[in-house]
Amino acid sequence: MFTLLLFIVYLLIASGYDLYTHRIPNWLNYIAIFVLFGASGMSMASLIGWLGMGVILFVVAYRNVIGAGDWKMGVVMGAALGFFPALIVFAVAQALAPLARPITRRFSDKRGVPMAPLVTIVFVIGWSVVAIMTKHVGIW
Repeated sequence: MFTLLLFIVYLLIASGYDLYTHRIPNWLNYIAIFVLFGASGMSMASLIGWLGMGVILFVVAYRNVIGAGDWKMGVVMGAALGFFPALIVFAVAQALAPLARPITRRFSDKRGVPMAPLVTIVFVIGWSVVAIMTKHVGIW
């Protein structure tokens, strides 16, 4: 539960940076990876999520589909959530990106859609639905 709270704080900070500057600072990603690894107890799920998301999103970033900050954010997400939940959240956010372009145009005139706010919205809604469906109070 503590790991998820730290992850939500990271997502909110990254969303603010990404929404207004279209960048997620490296220092924020690196601090988040180390803190979330420590909070998760260096579990195997965290390590597999970190490596799996790192490899998959590196290929996507190499093809210029997402930015380098988005790639590192996905690695942080893998360390916090594990591989499959992180992959699902990132894929849904990526699928919603074309729909979000008219909204994000109000905040910035740069090309592309900032992924961190989309990932934050998808994660919070998804986690809430899972918590309600399983009647698990969790962090809410």
